[in-house]
Amino acid sequence: MATARVLAPVVEEVQRPSLRWNFSCALVGNVVYAGCQWGMLVEIAKLGRPDMVGRFALGLAVGAPVFMLTNLQLRALQATDFAGEYRFFDYLRLRALMTIAGFLTIVAIAFAGGYEREALLVILFVGLAKAFEAMSDICYGALQQREQMDRVTISLMVKGGLSLSALGLVLALTRNLVMATAALACAWMAVFLFYDLRVSLPKNEPAGRFSGALLWKLAKFSLPLGLSMMMISLNTNIPRYFVEHYRGAHDLGIFAALSYLVIAGSTVTNALGQAVTPRMAAAFVLRRDQFYGLLRKMLMVGAAMGIAGLAGAYFFGRVALRLIYRPEYAEHQDVLMWLMLAAGLSHLFSFLGYSATATRLFDRILIPYAAVTAVTFAAAFLVKPFGLTGGAWSMCASYLASCAVPIWILWYASRRSPET
Repeated sequence: MATARVLAPVVEEVQRPSLRWNFSCALVGNVVYAGCQWGMLVEIAKLGRPDMVGRFALGLAVGAPVFMLTNLQLRALQATDFAGEYRFFDYLRLRALMTIAGFLTIVAIAFAGGYEREALLVILFVGLAKAFEAMSDICYGALQQREQMDRVTISLMVKGGLSLSALGLVLALTRNLVMATAALACAWMAVFLFYDLRVSLPKNEPAGRFSGALLWKLAKFSLPLGLSMMMISLNTNIPRYFVEHYRGAHDLGIFAALSYLVIAGSTVTNALGQAVTPRMAAAFVLRRDQFYGLLRKMLMVGAAMGIAGLAGAYFFGRVALRLIYRPEYAEHQDVLMWLMLAAGLSHLFSFLGYSATATRLFDRILIPYAAVTAVTFAAAFLVKPFGLTGGAWSMCASYLASCAVPIWILWYASRRSPET
């Protein structure tokens, strides 16, 4: 006779550190990691050519939506599962199975896409690196659930520094992007195996037996969130697909380099969102006034960041692009301005999204995000007549439409009583 699973709150098993400490740890980790990822892009731009930047960006653009789907946002589910409905090994097993499926999908896309040999191999090695990143991510979910963000920070700093060194050294010695991305995949594999997995394993939780029924139940519950995150990733990458198609790898490299300045700002939003999500999930059930108070503070931070980004691009954009990359990148300051506007909208969307995730109303998001993807796809046709500026406009349209989805979720959630 099967034994019923006993649900017990997991966030009370350890003493919780302060929100300020968790945010500080998450901010440091995300800033260092994002800086290192940006540094990899700068290394390719400095040591290689814009078309090499474009191939690297293409590898990320192909792999990101696939893994956003197969990840099923299990980290967010794990971080907000304060009732202990599922255990660490449930999340780990499902993530491993889905990651294998995701990598095989990327292999199929790479061979079916008709890419030339270098681009194909870069896509495969970047996809392999993202697979190990996905496995590390589920370990971060366990640490985030226990509010041990300092250990996540250590991992991000080690992984960022190791990947920056590995890719840069191999690229400097060989000028071969394929070998450099292979080194990147090895670096992320090492961090997952030798640190992330070791520090995230729960001390008093048995591994238990593999339960297909349990994993299927978890997968069905998380599938709407995985599909929505895939569409969010597609919304970010659709303009890149159009730039690569209409303008080629050279212009895609320039667009990707400028776009990463948009992504850089997400380090703060992700750090704050990751630190506050477990507490917001509890507040949504127990104290709605605290939930909305945290949301208001995050939106104020997002608005301030957006204004600062626009001002920086206006006054220092051309000089910054010339110093960070090369003079040919500095010719596109107007594109950077539009991308900074998109960044401001993305900050607001990110904070709204973390708050909506804390409500765990995942069954309400699929159709709205499908509509956002349709808007983004339509706007991306602006690339053909307007070039990189059209790509930036399509990103603005995408993030503006995306903000409506979590706003709708939060409005729907506000009509439900805390007990329902």
